[in-house]
Amino acid sequence: MLTAEFLRQAPNKNKQVVQEILDKLLERYREPQRHYHVVPHLEKGLEVYYSLFSTPLKPVEFFAWAYHDSVYDSTRSDNEENSAIIWWRDAHTLGFSLAEADEGATLIIATDPSAEPLSVINDMDLAELGAAPDVFDANTEKIRKEYHWVEPEVWRKGRIAVLAQLLKRDKLYITHPFADKFAAQAKENLQRAIEKLSKS
Repeated sequence: MLTAEFLRQAPNKNKQVVQEILDKLLERYREPQRHYHVVPHLEKGLEVYYSLFSTPLKPVEFFAWAYHDSVYDSTRSDNEENSAIIWWRDAHTLGFSLAEADEGATLIIATDPSAEPLSVINDMDLAELGAAPDVFDANTEKIRKEYHWVEPEVWRKGRIAVLAQLLKRDKLYITHPFADKFAAQAKENLQRAIEKLSKS
C-alpha cells in the first residue's frame, strides 16, 4: 500500500524520480537500530486509516505520514524536526509547493509525543496504543530494543513519564473514528503498562 500510494499521490508524475526518492526513504526505515519504527508501522497506520475512512488522505497528509519517522535515533530528542527537514528537502522534487512543504513539516513535527496533536496523522501514529494487549506488549518490547543502551531504571522512569503524559491528554485521539475504535483499549493498555513498570 505504501509504495502504490507514494507513487500515486506524488504530484511529480515522473515515476522513476519518485521511486528513487521512495527507495532512499525506505532505506531509512530499514536501518538496523530500528525495531518498531519500521516500514510495517507505516503500513499499519495506512491500513487502519483506510479501515475507518472512505476518503483518501490528502497528499500532504500522506507524505507527512510517510516521512514522520524518516529520522529515528533513540539517543536524540530532535527526530521529528530532522524528519521534517528530510521531507522538506524532498518535497520540491516530489512536486509540492513551498506552502505544502511547510504544511507537511508542521504535521511531522506535531508527531512528537510532547507536541499538540494537529491531524489524523497523530491518530495514525498512536493507533497501536489501542491494539490488543499482547500486540501492545510486543510493540513495547520492540521499542525497548531501540533503547537498549538505556539502563533499566532510567528506561523505567522515562517510559512511565511518556505513557503518563499520553494518558493525561484530554483526547488521546482527535478524530471520532479513531477515538471510538481505540481510546478505551489504549487507556487500559497505558494504565496497565504504567502499573507494571511501577512495580518492576
